[in-house]
Amino acid sequence: MFNIMGFLHDKIADKIAQYFIKNKTFGNRYMASIIPIFPKPDIILLSLSKKPLPQIAFEIKPPHANKREYLTGIGQAVSYLMTFPLVYIVLPNEIIDGLHIPSFIKEITEKTDLKIGVISYNIFNYEPKIIKDASLEEKININELENRINNLKPRSWLFWMDTSLEEVGEMLFKISEIESKYPNKKIKKIVLDKIWNEFLSKRYPKTKRPESFKLNYKLFFDTLNIWTGSGKLTVLGNRLYEICKKYSVDSNEFKDAFHYVILTEGGIHENFNSNL
Repeated sequence: MFNIMGFLHDKIADKIAQYFIKNKTFGNRYMASIIPIFPKPDIILLSLSKKPLPQIAFEIKPPHANKREYLTGIGQAVSYLMTFPLVYIVLPNEIIDGLHIPSFIKEITEKTDLKIGVISYNIFNYEPKIIKDASLEEKININELENRINNLKPRSWLFWMDTSLEEVGEMLFKISEIESKYPNKKIKKIVLDKIWNEFLSKRYPKTKRPESFKLNYKLFFDTLNIWTGSGKLTVLGNRLYEICKKYSVDSNEFKDAFHYVILTEGGIHENFNSNL
């Protein structure tokens, strides 16, 4: 199950990130896209200097989309200001329905005093250009965020240690079941406890530290953007659940879908491409 639009989005994000890193547009930076923080930016650039610098989050939008897609991107970018001190929305340098998209979004951010910056990119070679600088969100403590990110061990690829494909299916069904029972409640701990008691305790009968195993499964789902901070299924998680329910966990359809999520959300294709 190959998603051409998803592949294009990831290719654009990688090209833009590598451009900024190579040209040191924001100083000496590296990309750490796989950080289990919700809401999750498409790119996160962190500082390589000893002194923490403002962490930068980016929302990437593909070319040839409808205008609503770009308006939605503003909301996504603004939500990142809850966590990150500098945020940019990255848009194709093209005219759609008579509107030059980057200029249109820039005008919105200026008239509404939004702190997000705006970047346009060439739709043929993906070279980016900053057309409005982001303003620093001073309510974010850069040092505290740096410590939080370091504790999460940021990386550009997914570490897959314990979880089997069958257990992914079991977790998707369990999340859906518990979410329907507690629609207004944070259910992440409930799900992990249920999964441990009903499945994982049989796989690891001799362990004296079940919490460490629960943490591995939690981080796995966090990193892949399968559930929200409260434990509910994301749009992506719901889609995987629907495929698993329709075709079964052993089906090629579910395996293909989940492998694609591993490659994209897990950042493995980025790590592979960077070593080609």
